[in-house]
Amino acid sequence: MHVKSVCGSIGLMMVMILGGCARVSDGTSRSTTSVSPGSTATVAGPVALPESEPRQRISEGYGATVLVDDQPVAPGRSAMDVLRASTPVETAYGGGFVAGMYGRVSSTKPRRDWMYFVNGVAPGVGAADYTVRPGDRIWWDFRRWDDTTPTLPVIVGSWPEPFVHGYPAAPESVQADAPLDAVLSRQGVRVSSRPSSWRVIVGANADLVARDAAWRRALADPTAAGLPVRIDGGAISVMAVDGGRMRPVAGAGAVAAMVLSNAGPEQGGVVFVVAGVDRSAAIAAARAIAAGPALLAGQVAVVFDRTGRPLASAGHAAP
Repeated sequence: MHVKSVCGSIGLMMVMILGGCARVSDGTSRSTTSVSPGSTATVAGPVALPESEPRQRISEGYGATVLVDDQPVAPGRSAMDVLRASTPVETAYGGGFVAGMYGRVSSTKPRRDWMYFVNGVAPGVGAADYTVRPGDRIWWDFRRWDDTTPTLPVIVGSWPEPFVHGYPAAPESVQADAPLDAVLSRQGVRVSSRPSSWRVIVGANADLVARDAAWRRALADPTAAGLPVRIDGGAISVMAVDGGRMRPVAGAGAVAAMVLSNAGPEQGGVVFVVAGVDRSAAIAAARAIAAGPALLAGQVAVVFDRTGRPLASAGHAAP
């Protein structure tokens, strides 16, 4: 396998490359607490403008255990070089595949590897071939993957990315619904009502299915879309711990998830979806995200109750 390898049995270009080191001086890990049942999002003042300094996150188990959080890294170097500069890395297949770090080593039974995202998008190129840009958010996660786990071409954990710096390039404009349009505007994003492959949609799921082709396709074939949540009428389910099968979430009212708007990541275009069992539940979740964007940090997808309180995170243990 080489640096442009794909997870063959799944059929998605998710390159299996290892992550780096960070702002954790004692080498220990910690569990993320960004989504906790019953919590509310309160943030004083306006949303901060995007920083130009790229940063990286390293985690295990779909973000459940954070090993490295928000470490500044240098732009202008490959993602692989950034990793090598920050931590010892075990490699395989001629150095193009990162096989181990932080005591987490690739295995086949169960199948576990390191995957990486750029601004919430799983790139179609390997870390050695991607040059880190100012403002990028790089995230590596060591996790299980097989034919039963969602492929995750995009995740919500770098919000408001990829709508600020994008992948493979920044979007020219974003079509966005309230109240999240204001969040993007404060980040310097050009928000427009004109059709775009970069979209942020908020509303009752039935309405979103009717008006957005990408979301409609994803729900029609969630396995092909790599979708880690499901919403069907008044029922919502989420990917269970460690990539397990979907589990229902009692009391759920809305989901926050992302899907590709085009066939692959290199074509550009992502849809961020806040879909509710009804419009009021979707608006409540969107308002919580607008008030505290960090609510989604390091998450794959998030389920909310009808009042906008987070209930569950995809891939994490049930509360």
